[in-house]
Amino acid sequence: MLNNQMKFTGIVLLSLLLATAVFLVRPTAPAFAGITPTATPAPTDTPAPPTSTPLPPTPTPVTSSTNPDPAATETPIPTPEVIPELGAGPSAGQAGFMGAVLLGIFALLAVSWWKAWQMYRQE
Repeated sequence: MLNNQMKFTGIVLLSLLLATAVFLVRPTAPAFAGITPTATPAPTDTPAPPTSTPLPPTPTPVTSSTNPDPAATETPIPTPEVIPELGAGPSAGQAGFMGAVLLGIFALLAVSWWKAWQMYRQE
């Protein structure tokens, strides 16, 4: 017969497995992605602000004792528009979260199996 601790561990493991399955099968796009909010028109009595964005600054050559090459330039800081192209997007943290969840599942599984083995050996 299973004791209460083993039952609790089983329930926790099943809950974690269910949460992982739900997390893995969910679509990447939200359910209402096709519904886009309509922009409210600007009032006609006030002029609209300019929509042009300023150009990013040009990198300046770096000349120092550590970098004697005058043709070398500083690495520009990526703009928010370029960041998704670099691989950091809305789902960038999912791999770490899934790794932590799976590690927790394996740890709980290992502990419960070890405790079950210890109980079996004592009988």
